[in-house]
Amino acid sequence: MIQRETAEPVIKYLHGLTYDGVLSSEEIWNLAQWLNQQPKKILEAWPANELVKALNSAFADNELTAGEMDELAQLMITIEQLWMEFAPRVGEHHEEEKEEVVAAAPGKPHKAALPEFDFSTTLEGGMAVELKKHTCTCNEWLENRTDFSEGDFRRFCPHMAKAYSRLKAAESAKLDPAFDAFVEDYRSRGKGTSVDEVWQVADLKAGKILYATSPTKEWVDVYAPGRSGYQRYGYNRKEHRWAYGETPRQIARDIPALFARATANEGTRTED
Repeated sequence: MIQRETAEPVIKYLHGLTYDGVLSSEEIWNLAQWLNQQPKKILEAWPANELVKALNSAFADNELTAGEMDELAQLMITIEQLWMEFAPRVGEHHEEEKEEVVAAAPGKPHKAALPEFDFSTTLEGGMAVELKKHTCTCNEWLENRTDFSEGDFRRFCPHMAKAYSRLKAAESAKLDPAFDAFVEDYRSRGKGTSVDEVWQVADLKAGKILYATSPTKEWVDVYAPGRSGYQRYGYNRKEHRWAYGETPRQIARDIPALFARATANEGTRTED
């Protein structure tokens, strides 16, 4: 449960670190020192407890690597996104921050949203799925996904993939190519999204990409344009490599920079 009293001081500190898109090792050390000065009730609550766990792991060998910097940056991004979902529910003034993310500049990732359609269907087994507010009557959805806000990809259970496929067949609805590839991939695998991942979208020069991020996972699923249309690729954001050597050539050069916000902005990055 997110508590404003213990979360807001940490969020404000993180905003000061991430506002310019550049994160240095000195800022990471300063964050660790700042957390050490906080009272126990803050350190034991979200998001300080997540940061402390990640920092302890990164500092275990007394050395902060580029990969560890990347993991910490991704964790901060996820924390700020979850905060922006939480804050408006209690009538605070975070709508401007949310709009800034939605209206991101070209190439800058922002949170993805499930497309809305005035369409509902009942699947085999009696599961009723509705694509306006993205609901399902299955136990898995009711137990794990109902608390996420409308449009959040974490509301996407296995039955929702079938519902979107039915929508296309019944009404000839056109889905965004990246999302269409996502739907068909999840339908073919009979899966729903992980509730531990936040889905992002970025408009790159060669086309839009859709991908999931988690502070605990090195591998990222990326839906990107390939030789035969959009498909799923696996990318390791710590080792900067593609799974099985399969590379979406049109956007491959843009991907390392997309996941490198921990080290520097594009003008100072040298890893490419």
